[in-house]
Amino acid sequence: MKAHIENSITIKASIESVWIVLSDFNKYPDWSPTIKQFFSIPSAGQRSKVRLEQSKGQYDYESSVSKHYSFEGTSLEG
Repeated sequence: MKAHIENSITIKASIESVWIVLSDFNKYPDWSPTIKQFFSIPSAGQRSKVRLEQSKGQYDYESSVSKHYSFEGTSLEG
């Protein structure tokens, strides 16, 4: 089953600060209560395995990245 998830929030921080956090995939477990591990760094057109942990348990899933974003020397594909 193919699913699309979208959400938005307002963050009171500079774009630069937010971008640094979002583009550091190895640090997601430090601030995300759900994302525990990326098995590879996500890149456009490639599938990436991610380990999630929620109240009902832990599971791995594969996601794909469809777009590439960049900001002042850092990049995020998502």
